[in-house]
Amino acid sequence: MQVPGLTGVAALAAGTHHSLAVKQDGTVWAWGNNDNGRNRPANDVP
Repeated sequence: MQVPGLTGVAALAAGTHHSLAVKQDGTVWAWGNNDNGRNRPANDVP
């Protein structure tokens, strides 16, 4: 699976239902299933 905009990846990690990428600039990208509703968009903070 390609993740749009995800370039310059320095490291990857994955679990059963999620993946993580650390970019060369130090930011972390995460994606995967959200069955428990714990992953909310950054602009959806109460």
